[in-house]
Amino acid sequence: MIHYHGGNWTDHQFWGMAGKHLCVSFMYPKLARQAKHISQSVMFDNGAFSMFTQNIEVDWNKYYSWVEGYIGHPHWAVVPDVIDGEEEDNLALIKEWPHREDCAAIVWHLSESIDHLLKLSDLGFGKLAFGSSGEYWQIGSDRWERRIDMAFNALAKNGPLPWVHMMRGLS
Repeated sequence: MIHYHGGNWTDHQFWGMAGKHLCVSFMYPKLARQAKHISQSVMFDNGAFSMFTQNIEVDWNKYYSWVEGYIGHPHWAVVPDVIDGEEEDNLALIKEWPHREDCAAIVWHLSESIDHLLKLSDLGFGKLAFGSSGEYWQIGSDRWERRIDMAFNALAKNGPLPWVHMMRGLS
């Protein structure tokens, strides 16, 4: 298990993270270049959750440009997703992804169907990210844990388990 540490760090906090796995959000992009040099790996997050909670519009083309120079093994990026969107909204953003699929995670929202999760797992991306949403918003609740169990059981029946990143999982 890899723990990715993220946040809107002060310089002092940031340099204390040297040698760890880091998450740098498009919402707080200022330390991206340094993060790539001081960490074991960096997950470049699209910032959709933070922007959603702050009612900020995002320009995905700017995100695509931002991550272009950073992704490549072991560094990877989260493909844009629509918080509280429909499966079709998120599929449209996945189809737009202009970069390497092996260095990207596509997001499955727990409120989306298990069938949709299995379709996503077959798209050939390097990673899946689970985003807590809808009635499964509260990480660690009984309902959330049951949904995670359902998802992993379905994935295990579908074939080898893909790499799964739990968005906000350290919560």
